[in-house]
Amino acid sequence: AGGPEGGGGGAEAEEGEQRLQQQRQQRRRPLAPPPSEARTGGGRAAPGAGAVIPDVDGNYAGFVYVEVGGGGRPDVLAAAVAAAAWADGALPGREVVRTPPAELHVTLSRTFAVRLKQIAPLVRALRKRVGRERAFAAALGGAALYSNDEDTRTFAGLQLTTGREVALRLVAAVDAALAEFGLAPYYTDPSFHVSVAWALGPLPQPAPELPADAAPPAALWLECVRAKIGERVYDIPLRGGA
Repeated sequence: AGGPEGGGGGAEAEEGEQRLQQQRQQRRRPLAPPPSEARTGGGRAAPGAGAVIPDVDGNYAGFVYVEVGGGGRPDVLAAAVAAAAWADGALPGREVVRTPPAELHVTLSRTFAVRLKQIAPLVRALRKRVGRERAFAAALGGAALYSNDEDTRTFAGLQLTTGREVALRLVAAVDAALAEFGLAPYYTDPSFHVSVAWALGPLPQPAPELPADAAPPAALWLECVRAKIGERVYDIPLRGGA
């Protein structure tokens, strides 16, 4: 944008330009990498985790996920706290950052970028396809460490032990909606899990294993998929949910 003509509005124009630049930077900034876009201690790499969204004005970063309701579920919260405490010991010398309970989720897509004019039709496509699926029961049990593709960040995640078949159907529905906009599908063999903590630095080798009794199992009732695009979150209720 060019500068103002005349001196009276110079300060206001400069402040407006600074705000515009900040908004552009926020649009370019990638979301925190979804934990399912990661590789496990077993070494299977999945491309895309932590990848920077293309530095183009008007790009809005997004991803699709299902909340697990950790903030209101004592069993989920207890499992998350136990797994995060284990991560403290498994990653000595690093600052382990806990995921806030209200943000616990299972990721259903890669991180993607869309233009402003694509957001509304994409949300409609997601609601049409994903909204056909029913709410479902699932469970968390056990934990593992994961890393992003660049091996610059390590995650501790609770693993989804039941409900995988429905989660795969949700991924297929999300993939179909994203394909309408030329966006990449999710992985063919995703590791569904809930990231409970993260730390900077590579995955330790060999990756430590969580003792079987370290994180108590947690039952889930999953009834709402969400798409976060830019700063907005769009609800996609599943059939039979509240």
